[in-house]
Amino acid sequence: MTASDKYTYQRTVLCLARVLAGIQPTPWDKVQTLFRYCPQENASGVFCLDSRAQDAVIALGIYFLEGGCQHESQIVPYLLRLAKSLPKARIHDERNSKVERVRIPAAEKFSFCLNTLLSDIAAKCPDSREEIILNQVETLGTLANIVKPSKDSNSTPPPLVLCNATVPLLFGLARSMGRYASNNPPLLCRIFPPERLPIQRSSAGGNGTCGGSFSSSERLATTQFRPIIPRSMSGSLAHSQVPSDESRIRPVGGKQKPSLQSYFSVPYDPRTHFFTRYGSSFNQFPHMRVNLCESPSKSGPKPLYRVPPFPIQHLQTIFAVSKKLLTKDTLEYLDELGSDIFSLHLNNGNCYKSFSEMLNLVLVTLLRELLQHQVDLPTPFTKDVQEFVKRLFLNGQTELQNKQQDQERERREENGIAVVNKYKINVMANAACVDLLVWAIRDETEADKLCGRLSQKLNLVLSHKIVMDHMPLLMVCLEGLGKLAQKFPNIAGTSISYLRDFLVDPSPILGKLHAHAMQTLALQKKEKELTHFKIVVQHSDSRAVVDIFDENQKQPGTGRSGYVAFEALRDAAIENLSIALRAAHTLDQFCVPALVANVSNRLFTAEKHESESTLVSLNIIVMLGHVAVALKDTSKTTQNILQFFIQRFCKVPSEQNALIVDQLGCMIISQCETHIFDEIMKMFSRVTVQSASLAYTSDPEHRKQFHHVSDAVVNALGNIAANIQGDSEMLELLGKLLELFVQIGLDGERSYDNTPGAQKASSRAGNLGMLIPVIAVLMRRLPPIKNPRQRLHKLFKDFWAYCVVMGFTNARLWPADWYQGVQQIAAKSPLLISQTAHKSDMRELNYTLAIKSDSVNELRSQILVLLEHSSDNVAASINKLSFAQCTYLLSVYWLEMLRVENADEPSLEPIMSYLCDTALQKDKTGIWQCVKCVADQVFEKFRNVLYAHDEIREKVLESQATLLLVYFNHIHKQIQLVADQYLSQLVDRFPHLLWNRRVLWCMLDILQLLAYSLSLDPNEETPTLRVVSTPYTLQLMDSLPARELRLKDFADRCSGIVNEAMKWAPRSTRSHTAKYCNRDKVEMFCLLLHRCLPILKSSRQNRQVATVGCRFKLLQCGLSLLQGNTIPKSLARNILRERIYSNALDYFCGPPTCPNQSREQLLEDILILLKFWQTMRSEKKHLVTSEVGDYDITSASVSSTQMLAVRNNPETASLISGGADYARSMSATGNTGGWYNTIPHSTSTLSKRSNRSKRLQYQKDSYDKDYMKKRNLILELLAVELEFLITWYNPNSLPDLIVPGEEQITEWRNRPYKPNVWRDYARLAWCYNPALAVFLPQRIKNAETIDEEVSRLVCSDPIAVCHIPEALKYLCTTKNLLQESPDLVYILSWSAVTPIQALSYFFPQYPSHPLTAQYARSQIVAHQLIWNMQTNMYMDEDQQHRDPNLYEALDMLSQNIIASFSGAAKRFYEREFDFFGKITAVSGEIRSFPKGIERKNACLAALSRIKVQSGCYLPSNPEAMVLDIEYSSGTPMQSAAKAPYLARFRVYRCGITELETRAMEVSNNPNSQEDAHMTLGVESWQAAIFKVGDDVRQDMLALQVITIFKNIFQQVGLDLFLFPYRVVATAPGCGVIECVPNAKSRDQLGRQTDSGLSEYFQHQYGDESSKEFQAARANFVKSMAAYSLIGYLLQIKDRHNGNIMIDKDGHIIHIDFGFMFESSPGGNIGFEPDMKLTDEMVMIMGGKMEAPAFKWFCELCVQAFLAVRPYQDAIVSLVSLMLDTGLPCFRGQTINLLKQRFVATKNNKEAAAHMLAVIRNSYQNFRTRTYDMIQYYQNQIPY
Repeated sequence: MTASDKYTYQRTVLCLARVLAGIQPTPWDKVQTLFRYCPQENASGVFCLDSRAQDAVIALGIYFLEGGCQHESQIVPYLLRLAKSLPKARIHDERNSKVERVRIPAAEKFSFCLNTLLSDIAAKCPDSREEIILNQVETLGTLANIVKPSKDSNSTPPPLVLCNATVPLLFGLARSMGRYASNNPPLLCRIFPPERLPIQRSSAGGNGTCGGSFSSSERLATTQFRPIIPRSMSGSLAHSQVPSDESRIRPVGGKQKPSLQSYFSVPYDPRTHFFTRYGSSFNQFPHMRVNLCESPSKSGPKPLYRVPPFPIQHLQTIFAVSKKLLTKDTLEYLDELGSDIFSLHLNNGNCYKSFSEMLNLVLVTLLRELLQHQVDLPTPFTKDVQEFVKRLFLNGQTELQNKQQDQERERREENGIAVVNKYKINVMANAACVDLLVWAIRDETEADKLCGRLSQKLNLVLSHKIVMDHMPLLMVCLEGLGKLAQKFPNIAGTSISYLRDFLVDPSPILGKLHAHAMQTLALQKKEKELTHFKIVVQHSDSRAVVDIFDENQKQPGTGRSGYVAFEALRDAAIENLSIALRAAHTLDQFCVPALVANVSNRLFTAEKHESESTLVSLNIIVMLGHVAVALKDTSKTTQNILQFFIQRFCKVPSEQNALIVDQLGCMIISQCETHIFDEIMKMFSRVTVQSASLAYTSDPEHRKQFHHVSDAVVNALGNIAANIQGDSEMLELLGKLLELFVQIGLDGERSYDNTPGAQKASSRAGNLGMLIPVIAVLMRRLPPIKNPRQRLHKLFKDFWAYCVVMGFTNARLWPADWYQGVQQIAAKSPLLISQTAHKSDMRELNYTLAIKSDSVNELRSQILVLLEHSSDNVAASINKLSFAQCTYLLSVYWLEMLRVENADEPSLEPIMSYLCDTALQKDKTGIWQCVKCVADQVFEKFRNVLYAHDEIREKVLESQATLLLVYFNHIHKQIQLVADQYLSQLVDRFPHLLWNRRVLWCMLDILQLLAYSLSLDPNEETPTLRVVSTPYTLQLMDSLPARELRLKDFADRCSGIVNEAMKWAPRSTRSHTAKYCNRDKVEMFCLLLHRCLPILKSSRQNRQVATVGCRFKLLQCGLSLLQGNTIPKSLARNILRERIYSNALDYFCGPPTCPNQSREQLLEDILILLKFWQTMRSEKKHLVTSEVGDYDITSASVSSTQMLAVRNNPETASLISGGADYARSMSATGNTGGWYNTIPHSTSTLSKRSNRSKRLQYQKDSYDKDYMKKRNLILELLAVELEFLITWYNPNSLPDLIVPGEEQITEWRNRPYKPNVWRDYARLAWCYNPALAVFLPQRIKNAETIDEEVSRLVCSDPIAVCHIPEALKYLCTTKNLLQESPDLVYILSWSAVTPIQALSYFFPQYPSHPLTAQYARSQIVAHQLIWNMQTNMYMDEDQQHRDPNLYEALDMLSQNIIASFSGAAKRFYEREFDFFGKITAVSGEIRSFPKGIERKNACLAALSRIKVQSGCYLPSNPEAMVLDIEYSSGTPMQSAAKAPYLARFRVYRCGITELETRAMEVSNNPNSQEDAHMTLGVESWQAAIFKVGDDVRQDMLALQVITIFKNIFQQVGLDLFLFPYRVVATAPGCGVIECVPNAKSRDQLGRQTDSGLSEYFQHQYGDESSKEFQAARANFVKSMAAYSLIGYLLQIKDRHNGNIMIDKDGHIIHIDFGFMFESSPGGNIGFEPDMKLTDEMVMIMGGKMEAPAFKWFCELCVQAFLAVRPYQDAIVSLVSLMLDTGLPCFRGQTINLLKQRFVATKNNKEAAAHMLAVIRNSYQNFRTRTYDMIQYYQNQIPY
């Protein structure tokens, strides 16, 4: 394959990848078109990689990175498989080294690119990060084993494969792993950037005749300034100085290359650098490194990716590989093989003759990259690294000192093949070793010693050649001093002294470099002039750099490279000195003044020795300037250094002055304090003005001296203009520059009176012209100046006056960059007329012009020449103009001509504004006619410019044609004529404007407005109407005849335009006019919204959370229409707003519900809600900027369709007819809500036109105020709902699931509120709909003010909410009950509440009151079963102590019920109670027997004596009839004091109805055969536990609460598992408990096997990959989450393995709730944690908290918690009902503690975080395992 074919294929697949990346989302079938080109392994698992396959893999990576990481599950595994197979892959090297610039082997290049791609993916995809890192580490180990196999291995590859594939693969991997980009683009996309499209240039020249390009950047392409921001300072400015695109000063020719930074601040191209520079890698150089583990600075850019440190085990593996490979025998072995292959020419042109140097470099660099950000590493590991690196460094130093290296230093090629320069590679490796040694320092003593050794290295006496070769090492030594000072501030003073001495002593190295560079440059300067420097401002993620080479110069000269090396060392020393000073400043605030004093003394001493004074002064000035910028935020630093510069400035004529000016300019660019800025600018102005004045002196030396300083000041001002930030700062600088420009002109006029004419003109223009490029650079960065302040406007007038007088508008008279600067300034200058309401008189020109009268006749002649086709009247007027008027007219001419020619989008509006100016029109000297002639010239230029540029023509033509149509209807006739003239001429040149859609529609819109104007009262204030879809307004005539005439004229003109358009393009014209008529469709949609959105609160709508997306998507459409000004201003517009607000509030008029949508649907609904919230938040500005006409029902802008909708709607019709009657009817019915309530109730406001203009503003203010309140309430409710839905969607707060815009909701919810705000919210909600107020406290938590206000509102009007059960609690408050409020009578007619709430009114949480008792009994109370009555008659289990309060009542009630039995019913009762009396008595009989076999035998004997009676049932299962007893099933349970036992029964499940029928039949006919009549149901075995002497009421309470939880989960759609088995108390201390079917306790499982629960699951259901295991694990997680939440809320204790069951499907089920709430084993010490999360439970759920199954468990726990919180009152009420039972779980604080566990005061997000904290605290808690151990030793329960 030829090189051209290769590159063509590469470009093709890369373009395909980027096209696919642009498709969002990309279907996989489309990605497969690219994926098919990627290589696949053969049957042996080997990849064959030719150049095309490699390019396809890279293109796939580009797609993945730029396409948003789509199809991660398909692409990443493939790339990992490919990377792991690289050691055995077949890589074809098809390079042509003579054609291609790639020097490294193909294997190394592909390995580098592939692993760079994987590193990028690791940075962007956290889920794949760990797998990628592991893959790279394992591949590194595999390659190392191939290179150096173990002694017993026989798998050594052939030498040819080892040298051409294996070792290069190792190099590529080591160069790329562990490197990450902190910001976009990713690293691979920097190596393969998208190709820039070529810029299309117009064929027209830029000579000013036909106009040029509109690109402002190309206008100043040749503007050149010497840069004053060196690399070391650019780092301090990079965070705050990010120049915009407009501020870039580009190199000549407009070429730009992708570039990064090298040691010497020279841009290099990443597309080729890493393939041509041996051992190169990202982050290799100091200024390319990014600290990804530390948080970014506040002022700096925020890193895009956050990559955590490498795990320690991987670091140890990499370190072990490095030690294994970097041994002497291994390196010698590889060098021998490489030399043999190279000498036999079998290396495919590879550059490696030996491998040892490169292997050393890439591995040490890899270690440095991985370790430099690590913290808290084990000390032994750090010591090992330190010793190993120290040995490598000493060996490297020995190699560098070897004389044999001298020959290697010069060797570049051998046998015609480029080879690696071993000497430079060794230097770079040694530099990396120094970096690692600095990193490894851990105490101040070692750091101080290392500082001394680094300083010794920096002060060695070396030859110039060695210094140049040792540059990387020297740079790292300087950086090391800064790092050590940063790590150990106590030794910062030592680093400061070393760095200071290096600069100001100076170091021999620095002195030698400077001297050699100066000598060489002096010689080169004689031969050829050096290329000017240029400012190059790059992308924000790189630094400002200096382009030091000519465009065609490929390599720097020797002198130039020497000077660059000198600057690099000096700048690095200064940068690290600044770092050390900042570190020292924390301990010594006077370190900077001390430094200034020290260098001042050194400078004084150096000036006595001429040989070194130049270098010392140069270094000191540059150093202090950099320090002032780097430490500008420290106290008095900038002020001290500024005083030093002021004292030194112009003390003696020298080049130091220019250098001082550069530093002062940098201080301004760094955004120094205001007083520093003012002082420096005054100094610059003074120097520039004095220089301009001295330009006329006769002393040439004096003149030259100040000229040199003035040039430096102008250059500094140019840099400031290009880099200063902030709109106000730029405008302030602009004012100072224009003041300086005018001041120079004025001083020049005073100073040149005795100067000859030619010199006079040249000097004046020269002093002024040098500031034009500076002003132009600043103007390029500013937007067009439209309404300047009076002072700035005056300065612009003077500026243009000087420009026309001095001839700066003449392209041939002065330098090209001056004229181009004037062009750019013209594009953004303000108009030369006052743009305020007050129009100035033209006579002011004679008094305010800065230029005095001079040669007026010459100016008149110029005007006549320019306006060559002017009429005789205009010529006569011109000859009468004064000097000031002539300069003004010329200024207008040149400004507007240049503006049209150079603006990005030329416009006629500026020149038309001149013609409309009142002062010009009223001027009696005829200047308006002159300006009209100027306008004609400008218009002709405008036509020519548009004709020459296709890219912007259509857009500009449309906008300007509509502008002329508006001006065609101006109130002044002369403006109408001008607009008509220009429109006709525009159509002559561009006839297609006649049938242009936008032009035709605008014309018809204006025609409608003019027709509408006839209906407005001309006697009232003349309105200004906005033309639809344009930024223009139409001012109406002030009389009705004038309006009629205007309408007639324009209608005639429109008719002519349409007729002419029909001749040329009839189809297009008809089409556009038809579409114009279709704009009524918008009104039809508005009508649809009016019909669909009811405004009355009585309307019933679905308020389920599943419908929230549909509801708010419709509301979003309507709100967008309102805010987009699509609907005309009208009353219907505001009724639509009211409908939207009402329907938004209506959603919250019900109780909050949990979402049951799918995750995808929920996310879609959240995004819809979030978009509506953001749109509603922006309502404020739309309400504030709305016009008074929006509220005027008489406005003629109301469309007939919309008004018809308003009139025909019964909800809004009365708003128009009879507003007062409607108001009275609303008041009478008590309906204070609705749209009308927001408007003042006055018939005059609604119907009387006479006072409309006075009252509408008040009406608007009242309207807006009401809507702002509703808006705020809607925003608050939506924020609460969004917070809940987002928390439900992402319970674990995973970063990958964060919803865009979520932070806005959090910020809104965290705002502080005053109590009166909540009170206003409650009142507003009540006014809209009382139901909204009732449910408001459920949504807005922790706002007691809302509860109090809602209670007050309910008491004030109970009838309004008596239909809402949830409102009863706000009436039946403790306060109202104690005070016996008369409003309590409404309770008897209240809507039914839940039984639990009704029963709660009998108990102490509410004071006793007869009305509440009547309400409860009359509605809710149900009959109690005899079982429960018997249970509660006694206070003890042995039935010895009667309950003094309940016994008599229950006994009487029980006897009455029993007495009511008769016949079959009585026999059924006797039979049932006799049968289960015997069953229950077994427990009492066996209680006296010891545990074990004796109790077991006693149980079987007692059970065998019981005979089954027909027609009996289990109390826990009344739907099943007992058929038989399994007598062998009697099993005593584990209990030391009591004797519960288990028995199994054969039952027939037939249902309650059939069982009752069959039991009655048996009672009537005891000898009947019951089986013959059983036709339905099934037989099964049912196990039950029977207890005597054990109170089961506590279990009943727990299981009732669990049943509530189960119902809640089912209602909200949460897929959780609970098994609330049945428990019935049959007598005091007696009860029957239903057994959990198909389940075993964990205790039983532990006795059967010693394995853990995880092993049991694997044995029972298969391995973890099986479907059965995954289903069982899912069941386990669902049940675990439910029971964990219940265990926390109810504080269920005694959770040993005997009380935990596992059923056959994998569910976990908790039983035995004897300890809960405030009781716990061991004397109620509460030893167990809130949840039981043992190791074996966690193992089933993945083994760690980061496992997907455990994350799911956490997610379900949070969702369940959020689901039950709204039912807190019901659960608390149920528990409260049992408080008086005397159960041991109640100890006084039960209810308070239960409420606290619901965290009712927290919002949903905080509640989710609370639940996650509970899980974390319970996770593998040691108290869980300790309690299990106690149970094992006490009760032999395995764990």
